[in-house]
Amino acid sequence: MPRKLAKQFSIINWLGRDLGPMTNKTPLRTITKIAHSGARLMFDASKCQYSSSMGKFERGALSAIVFGCRRSDGLPLVVESLSWKHGGFMAVSLRSESANKTLVQYPVTMPPKRNLLFKSEYENIKGIKKSKRNLFNCFRLK
Repeated sequence: MPRKLAKQFSIINWLGRDLGPMTNKTPLRTITKIAHSGARLMFDASKCQYSSSMGKFERGALSAIVFGCRRSDGLPLVVESLSWKHGGFMAVSLRSESANKTLVQYPVTMPPKRNLLFKSEYENIKGIKKSKRNLFNCFRLK
């Protein structure tokens, strides 16, 4: 059941910045950069009735990450990475075919307007491996 918004509330954006007091009358177009440009849906996983209880444990709930793109030729339907580093490389170097059959760079499946730098994104992905958590497989779909 949806809850009503308070008369005055505060929004913290994806960078952790408080956007200050707002009301339910504040037009959304005046609020910029609330969510990450690549975010399609954001929610609190603890409030999701279908979230896995395994997410609370060190082992985690994920067993794979799948990156998808649209290509008419040149790649098998599914490619499994050889290692975490290779999976990161596949994700960062992802290209998709546009409607007019030209290849468009979509690193980590983000739109080009995000202006990702290949090197910085690859370093981020490699840095995840340094954590003590068990890593999962990376797949790339055609």
